[in-house]
Amino acid sequence: MTIQKYRIQSATDAKFILESGLSTLESLSAALTASAPYQGPTALSTAEAAFVTSISSNVEAPNATVDAIYKTTRDAATMATANIRTLERFIGLHVPQMEDGNNFGVTVQMMMTKFLKEERERCDKVLSESSKYYSNRIQSMFMLMLPDIMYDNPVIIHWAALITFNS
Repeated sequence: MTIQKYRIQSATDAKFILESGLSTLESLSAALTASAPYQGPTALSTAEAAFVTSISSNVEAPNATVDAIYKTTRDAATMATANIRTLERFIGLHVPQMEDGNNFGVTVQMMMTKFLKEERERCDKVLSESSKYYSNRIQSMFMLMLPDIMYDNPVIIHWAALITFNS
């Protein structure tokens, strides 16, 4: 494939991202609204009360609301990262030559490239930080259960030690 074909393909991909931007935002908003049933000014208080009620009966049960929000957020951050990489590729393949004077277009592209890189790094950080939820949850569960099972199951003790050591 020649560089010209890469440029054409990157332009097609970038155009698709820009044209579908509004529908993408609408679908992400709908997915987040569906994942987070608690809305309005008392959303946090309502969510807290629901979570306390759910763990009072079974602390080991997964939190369906948090799981749904995590999956939606992970998918959105992954899609954003892929879209940003596509836009970075488009800009990188379409940088005009630097000339004496009138380099405004080059400056704008450099600024956009910097902005896109910073946003991609933020999405990557969201992905890496959000995955810690599950390890923190299991570590907390082990700490809550450890006194009851400490002397009964050496395998559990081994895993609890590994989780605590790796945190």
